Amino acid sequence: MKIVFVSRWYSEKMGYIENCLPRALAELGHEVHVVTSTAQVYFNHKFYEKSYQNYLGDRIQPLGTTYTEGSVILHRLPFRAAAGHIWIRGLNRKISELQPDIVHSLEHAVPDSVRLAALKKFGGARFKLFTANHAVYSVLDTARNWDKISIFKKLIWWTLQTLPGRFIASESEKCFAVTSDAGEIAELFMGVPAAKVKVTTLGVDTVQFHPDAKNRQATRLDLGFAEQDIVVLYTGRLTNQKNPLFVAKAIDELNKNAVLTGNKVVFRGLFIGDGEQKADIEAIKSVQILPAQPYRDLPKFYQSADIAVWAGEESTSQLDAVGSGLCLILTDKIVAYNRIEDPTPTEKPKIVSRKFKHQNFDDLVAQLASLSDVSVRAALQKTGVETIQSDSSWKVIARARVIDYEN
Repeated sequence: MKIVFVSRWYSEKMGYIENCLPRALAELGHEVHVVTSTAQVYFNHKFYEKSYQNYLGDRIQPLGTTYTEGSVILHRLPFRAAAGHIWIRGLNRKISELQPDIVHSLEHAVPDSVRLAALKKFGGARFKLFTANHAVYSVLDTARNWDKISIFKKLIWWTLQTLPGRFIASESEKCFAVTSDAGEIAELFMGVPAAKVKVTTLGVDTVQFHPDAKNRQATRLDLGFAEQDIVVLYTGRLTNQKNPLFVAKAIDELNKNAVLTGNKVVFRGLFIGDGEQKADIEAIKSVQILPAQPYRDLPKFYQSADIAVWAGEESTSQLDAVGSGLCLILTDKIVAYNRIEDPTPTEKPKIVSRKFKHQNFDDLVAQLASLSDVSVRAALQKTGVETIQSDSSWKVIARARVIDYEN
């Protein structure tokens, strides 16, 4: 099959779905293209300069067609940005030129997906159209606070999101929602019929992200961690929105308590990234900060740690951490995943070792402390790794996606 992904932006060094799923499909023997703008990820956000400039380079990249890792063909086109949306200029012309069997837009109720649906309905295009929704309740304020917003704001949402979303859904086969709540949002707020919503987790490159005792030992030695240290990992933007400083302070508090009680357990932090909270985190002696790393260089750092914590929004890195053999702690604001020890199975991946009450510092400290015992961590880590390898490998997801495309 000839498969084209449409993504508003693209950055070579990242591990997002637009990087990983096309590569996994190309490895299965399909001809895969990514049509995108010249923009880097988050190019128009205030945090780009502090969080990404040194790592990714200029916000805007050159026009043209190149090959990415895995023989995926990348097409960068000019764009316009307005009202929080990106319009890829020449998108439909490029799609008509490529003549794909499948077009997979990585967003649903956006202008480019409207244009693709119109190309099918009015332009005689013969490809199958698929879309996706990655918006979840923890980041989409409108959906989370729907009962509290005004009729006027609801009307604006219906006009700009739900109505176009219905048109897109009428011309598409499926909308892939990355979590169960993303699926609910697609149905309730983006006009996708329930029958066309398919919940399917994001993936992990399990060839790269898996437990490795040799890497663990060598990397801990390089970083100055003792074998008995409990290393807590965070990767991503060091911004107020993500709030890794909250985690750093919890690590510091645990170590202060250990000194007072004579406890020999030492917690250490390993944070990878940049952003506005960097200076405050650097002031905490038990936490090391490394600059942002290319996706392919990250596994050894994950493998060196014991626990991973995200105190704010979701991150695809959470899955990579569990696949690498870490216990995962998340705020209970995030509803996309179940705890490993939950007795009742659902469609949500059971990958979370502990949840803490959102913005409750004492509870985060308590949840970290509850993972002090190596045997407790080991049992949770084993189940988490098995879940990722069986259900969330990009290879597994790519094979399932081919079946969706063909049916």
